[in-house]
Amino acid sequence: MSKSKGNVVNPDDIVQVYGSDVLRMYMLFMGPPELDCEWQIQALEGIKRFAQRLITFLTKPEHCWHTAKSKILQ
Repeated sequence: MSKSKGNVVNPDDIVQVYGSDVLRMYMLFMGPPELDCEWQIQALEGIKRFAQRLITFLTKPEHCWHTAKSKILQ
């Protein structure tokens, strides 16, 4: 990617659509920073779904392991 060629991904646009946490997670999951990697919008969609599942798991008490375990044992 090069600014002079105009093929740069603007992070502000991605943050508006997906949020900053999704952008950060995608950049971390891409791989080691010293390796080149191709930017993929489909991967951002996957990270967004993963983040939504994680938030649902952590915020809904019925998704908590201890709650589910106690229901099974009763």
